[in-house]
Amino acid sequence: MGFVYLQVKARRYVAVGPETYRRRDALGRPDADMDEEDLAVLMHGMKQLADGAGAEPDRPLTGIGIRGFNDLRHTLHLEFDAQAIVGETGTEFLDLMRCRHIVTEEVIELYNLVPRPILRDTIGAPGAIDD
Repeated sequence: MGFVYLQVKARRYVAVGPETYRRRDALGRPDADMDEEDLAVLMHGMKQLADGAGAEPDRPLTGIGIRGFNDLRHTLHLEFDAQAIVGETGTEFLDLMRCRHIVTEEVIELYNLVPRPILRDTIGAPGAIDD
């Protein structure tokens, strides 16, 4: 399977869109109850994946956050296996996400750059990163 398999699936998703992809997907993904904003984030992630982003730490997926990554993972029939923070910029974390295909059980690792969460209790505190 590997990364190329995910690229092929992502290219198909980008070409046909979520409705047609869902009708042709064995598990009916992406889920039909996803709202337009979530579908837009999923499309953004799929376009990046189709273009080769996500396989290497110097070219991670960006702009999809944790929720968008989980939607992408779910749509591609990947289950969560493990996560590690492998880099940090002060405002973002570089996550290494280890996933397993639900049918083949093949493991694949993807990199996702996510914004560092802002905790409400720390807003305005010395050293806090505020929006």
